[in-house]
Amino acid sequence: MLVRYPAAHAGVFCRLTAWCVLVFLLFPRLVSAQTGLTFSFANQQITGTAPNTNYQFDVVVQATAAGTRLGDTQVYLNYNTAAFGTSVVAGSKITVTKGTLLQGLLGNIDGLDLYTIVSTTDNTDARVAITMEYNYGGNPTQGNEVPTTATQLLQVEIDISDASQIAGLSFDATLMGNQQYTSNNVDRYSPVVATDTDNMVLPVELVSFAARQEQNVLHFAWATASESNNAGFDLEYKSRLTGTETDDAHVVGDWTQLAYVVGQGTTLERTDYSYEHATLPPGSYLFRLRQIDFDGTVSFGPETAFDVTLPEAYRLDALYPNPMSQTGTLQFAVREPQEVRITLYSLLGQRVATLYEAEVPANQLQQIRVDAGAMASGVYFLAVQGERFRVSERFVVAR
Repeated sequence: MLVRYPAAHAGVFCRLTAWCVLVFLLFPRLVSAQTGLTFSFANQQITGTAPNTNYQFDVVVQATAAGTRLGDTQVYLNYNTAAFGTSVVAGSKITVTKGTLLQGLLGNIDGLDLYTIVSTTDNTDARVAITMEYNYGGNPTQGNEVPTTATQLLQVEIDISDASQIAGLSFDATLMGNQQYTSNNVDRYSPVVATDTDNMVLPVELVSFAARQEQNVLHFAWATASESNNAGFDLEYKSRLTGTETDDAHVVGDWTQLAYVVGQGTTLERTDYSYEHATLPPGSYLFRLRQIDFDGTVSFGPETAFDVTLPEAYRLDALYPNPMSQTGTLQFAVREPQEVRITLYSLLGQRVATLYEAEVPANQLQQIRVDAGAMASGVYFLAVQGERFRVSERFVVAR
């Protein structure tokens, strides 16, 4: 319906309209229904290896109500200078990358990023300011919706200067309060809650980790310069296959616990650890330490490659199962690379078949499948012959 105003009121209406426009331009609006944002820390972990370790964490955010889209935003992070040093941006000690909430392209067109981290600066010598922009405020419907559950906004990684300190992370809620906009880059979120802190004790500072072998026994030794909240270590390993003609290698299998060693809790003193193990088969392995805090936080030490060798000329494990009805497995290894032949004989010494004949690399456990499906019940022998040894293995086929 068209409303007509009397001429006497027209001037008043125009003056009021001009004033409203001026207020709109000078004072950005709060989001309708007072939708707020809450910032917090999540997914803290240690990366890298001593002495070059880093503290990695996420800045996450959530809205108090659904339906709003993120626009320009700014985060102010306070940190403990005793742990990380001062002015981490100037010292090139901080890396900031876009989180889940800042991903996406306008119309899925390459190069048209919805959001940009425009600056990371030292606001003070103990505070970082991170400014993010929504690049298409004139097209607010394309911005990413802010969920009502905590969602990654940023991933931050800061170099650790002193691993015996706490992280001491917090937000500057006062500075952040008026800097959070929706995707039209006019309306502001309110209230902005940024009271979360992260006072995690930085974990173990590992300074060495080594392995050596004496006869059949593996000796592991490692040391820490300091420890904070350290429950202990899992000593882990996985198999590593090495090429016979080159030095290339590839890793197979999953990490397996070899042992658990109790830590020292919290200490600023050097601590030396050791462990011995005598049952690992010959082969090439990777070893590492999985350090566990009392609160369940986990960090990993560097991976160390080590070859477990045979102290004797060969190793032959008993055929399993024995007796067998269908198939069995024979495992063997040699200390020096050589050609090995495995021959199957009957009880009367008649040659039945050659099961294996190949050049075998040193110190790598070989597994041979013995198929008894076509063999009659009875007693048989496997003759395993290398260039410097010959040994036989008796087994029974039972139907």
